[in-house]
Amino acid sequence: MNQTMKTQRIAAWIGFLAITHASVAAEPEPAWRQRAAATVESHRKATLAVEVVDEHGVGVPGARVAVRQLTHDFQWCAPAPAAGTGRSPLFNTVRMVRRPNEGMAAFEDAFRKASRDGLRVHAAWHGGGSTDGATAWTDVAAWDLPRSTSAAGRDAVVRSLRHASPFARLFWPCGDMGGPDGRTRVAAARGEALQLAQQGFGVDGLVAEFRTAPMAGDPEDWLALLDEGADAQGKAAQLTWHVVARLQGADHGAAEASRLSDLLWVAFGHPAVTGISVHAGDGAGNPLLDSGGLTAAGVAWSNLVCKEWSTRAGARTSISGRAELRVFRGEHEVLVEHGGQRFNERAVVSADAVARVVVPVTRPMLAAEPGALVKFTWPAQASGFVLEWSEDPTAGPWTRCETFAVRGRDAWRQEAGAASAARFYRLRRGGSEPE
Repeated sequence: MNQTMKTQRIAAWIGFLAITHASVAAEPEPAWRQRAAATVESHRKATLAVEVVDEHGVGVPGARVAVRQLTHDFQWCAPAPAAGTGRSPLFNTVRMVRRPNEGMAAFEDAFRKASRDGLRVHAAWHGGGSTDGATAWTDVAAWDLPRSTSAAGRDAVVRSLRHASPFARLFWPCGDMGGPDGRTRVAAARGEALQLAQQGFGVDGLVAEFRTAPMAGDPEDWLALLDEGADAQGKAAQLTWHVVARLQGADHGAAEASRLSDLLWVAFGHPAVTGISVHAGDGAGNPLLDSGGLTAAGVAWSNLVCKEWSTRAGARTSISGRAELRVFRGEHEVLVEHGGQRFNERAVVSADAVARVVVPVTRPMLAAEPGALVKFTWPAQASGFVLEWSEDPTAGPWTRCETFAVRGRDAWRQEAGAASAARFYRLRRGGSEPE
């Protein structure tokens, strides 16, 4: 009796666990994550149409197409201590900080080093003085403007920054977004940025610093602040954002790495954000990399930036020689395999784009199976050919067969009427084929 009751209780407990597990597995993602995923698809991606044609402009069906991302449009910024490490798949931009106690020569050298490494620069200017004559800064992608107590001094630096880097974005800093005063900080910074823009400085956006430490806000809070600063409701002038993720250092654990992943989703999934920097504070080093390789936060960063948000896609061209793929915006390598050969092209995708790859004409081998109707076949990738016959292959004339070719998975097939007199058949490029 006791054994029976014990067995029943165990079965009931197993059933409860099964129900609990099923309910957890079926639990939908939070609303902020669903919104971020939808925005990533609509704002961070575009359609790349790869057209594979031969030398006559005829589409080549069945060609294998592979697309690999080389660079992102979006700015993934390394912390300043990583500036000397050269190019890395983790970053395409380096964030340089100019502090009052740092020499100008070192600052310029860092810019030149980043340029040699093929990196863009996002610079934060915290020191005083003018930037006139800084010839190394013409390729700077963005500047964080200084919050100066002197309006005249601030205006002078802003003017000189715009003069030194006329095409760079200018961002006005909000500071730390943690705590209950985050909304107040955003409102104040937004008002100041719009005031600077009215004065002719062309301020493009705001800089927000979000801490990934526990109790420093949650994804819903971060999303609301970004919405308010950018004016996602469209009631006034819209601004962009640059997000700074402030970590504790290189020895943080899995919990903070998980929060960094959430912050990356919020920021990359917000249409107004143009870049994300990672920062660990003065002297803390790179929080994503240490002597042993990737830290826990580095793994979280890499899994998103280098894997989930980087294009690795493939397809085969349709009967018209076209393949369409959804890719992340940036520069891509397009690889086409056809006829045992490989062909490479580069494609820069900032909106829906077309990449055209020209391959040599496929010269097909015509096979025939005799019978009441002669059955002809030739390879499926040999598109744009018509079947013709003649009684004299040297003098002609050549006449197109009255039947039509039908394309199967592996080959074109066409039947032609047998005649008592000898006939010669050939494939000629040209004409049209039924779909």
